[in-house]
Amino acid sequence: MTFEYDSITTNPAPNPSAKTDGATSGILSLVAGDKLKLECDVNNTTDNTLTFKNELYTGEMCILFGSSVGTTIH
Repeated sequence: MTFEYDSITTNPAPNPSAKTDGATSGILSLVAGDKLKLECDVNNTTDNTLTFKNELYTGEMCILFGSSVGTTIH
């Protein structure tokens, strides 16, 4: 699932007890030294043990990526 952090998108709220994805909404402002926390649950519906690798059905992977705009250096 992908979440947008801008002034027009409303992301669904996370629900840990229901294990549903979610995120805060609005512009996400970060400064040097800030930290991001990511939690990723992998639902394995097979009898196979999943390991970290780039394979569609036999691997697990969670990815955090981002970009920035409007950077101002003071």
